[in-house]
Amino acid sequence: LIMELTYSFDYKNSHFIFLNSEKPEEHIINKTQRTWLEQDLASNKKENIFVFFHEPAYPVGHKIGSSLDASKKDRDALWNILEKYKATAVFNGHEHIFSRRNIGGVYQFVVGNTDAYDHDPANKKAEYSYVGKHYAMAEVKGKEITINLYSIDGVMLNSFLIPR
Repeated sequence: LIMELTYSFDYKNSHFIFLNSEKPEEHIINKTQRTWLEQDLASNKKENIFVFFHEPAYPVGHKIGSSLDASKKDRDALWNILEKYKATAVFNGHEHIFSRRNIGGVYQFVVGNTDAYDHDPANKKAEYSYVGKHYAMAEVKGKEITINLYSIDGVMLNSFLIPR
């Protein structure tokens, strides 16, 4: 069951990876997934790597202590793999805010509220955050990746070019 919820695929010049931070245990990307992730990344030939899982590794707001930071050893083991293989960006939900944070050269984007109640604003560890209904889109042009944040009315709130 675990590996059925963990997968990757390639599209053009990008590699997309999906991990499960909820099963078999909440708040952990477990050793089985991390072993698979390392093997997957070792064979990757694409220039961009995008990783997705629900709970952020480094929450900045309401979910501190009830995200992957609940098991720092497992969280750090995961992040070490992402740093080693130079992941382009990690996308999470769980916190009902938008936040952007650079951890060890890997950007974590929390995109978490199109129709839910708002959580408290992010702490000072977030480079940028927004509280309110929103969505984000990634624009990929070769190695140039721009993350655009929009209100649910379609107004651009922020645009960020990931430094490479």
